[in-house]
Amino acid sequence: MNRHAAHRLAWVVPVLSLSLSAPLRAQDPPSPLPYLTVLPNYQDFSQDDREFDASEFWNGKAMVRVEGKCWNRHYTQKEGTPKASPLQTHRNYINAVKAMGGSVVFEGDDPGGVRILVLKAAKAGKEIWIEIKSESEGFEYHIRM
Repeated sequence: MNRHAAHRLAWVVPVLSLSLSAPLRAQDPPSPLPYLTVLPNYQDFSQDDREFDASEFWNGKAMVRVEGKCWNRHYTQKEGTPKASPLQTHRNYINAVKAMGGSVVFEGDDPGGVRILVLKAAKAGKEIWIEIKSESEGFEYHIRM
């Protein structure tokens, strides 16, 4: 090994060992969704919340544009726990939304052929639209509000 290569290697090894031994920092815990809770045996995989944005929801005939605070959650099954069927996931959220005075807007395939559930409720004088997509035979699901 020539002198320049040895000099470069002398810098790479300490930097590499520092990056491998650096402690992992805990991420901020996910913020809870308003009005709804995650199903048992599932965990928050990702979230994308926005103070103000627009989302479109399928009502069975057309897309309805809704503006305001937006929450997006992706949940996955916890390892070693039983998964919920897509029907079980949908019924759970239907019951939760009906308990707060809401209703089912649409349940079925959207124009792209994806099985969805769209719900609507009113809370604190505001209309809340909710879309649930159960995927991978119940291994994961998404909530968009």
